[in-house]
Order: sequence, then C-alpha cells, then structure tokens
Amino acid sequence: GDRLVRELSGNRERLVHVPARFELYQAISRKVRGALEEYDPRLRSYSLDEFYMDLAPYLALRLTRPECDHASLAADLREPRAGPKPPDVLA
Repeated sequence: GDRLVRELSGNRERLVHVPARFELYQAISRKVRGALEEYDPRLRSYSLDEFYMDLAPYLALRLTRPECDHASLAADLREPRAGPKPPDVLA
C-alpha cells in the first residue's frame, strides 16, 4: 500500500497508519444498534456497521396514531400483539 501510494502520487502523498480501536468501534456499534432497534426491533445486522431494517411498521403506527409519542410506538413494536396488525398504510 505505501509504495503504491507513493508511486501513484509522484511521491507527494503518504499513507497514515492509525491503530485500530476495535473495542470502541464495538461499543459505538451497540449504541447505534440500540437506537435503530427502536424503529425496527427485528433489525438485522451482518457486521458491526451494516444494518438492515424495515421502517414500514413504525411509519404505519406513526401515521395512524399521531397522538402517540415515540416511546409508546417503540414499545408497541417490541411487544408481540394479539389481534390485528397495524394498518399497512404504506403499501
């Protein structure tokens, strides 16, 4: 890597090697995941910085229950519900 950068830049550029702080990266990833799970408790993750989520159920609740705050909606999404699903207003 270093040699290639020097050759391609005419010796004007250098790579800067920064030590990894994996524990910090993991901690921040957990915080981000926690925030995203409020909108999709079934969030999928394939690495520390790659998440796949479905916002449709949260948005359906938000649109049909505008009087509810975020905490109430997030709690409803976490709890399996008996009875009908939230309306599919985004389909």
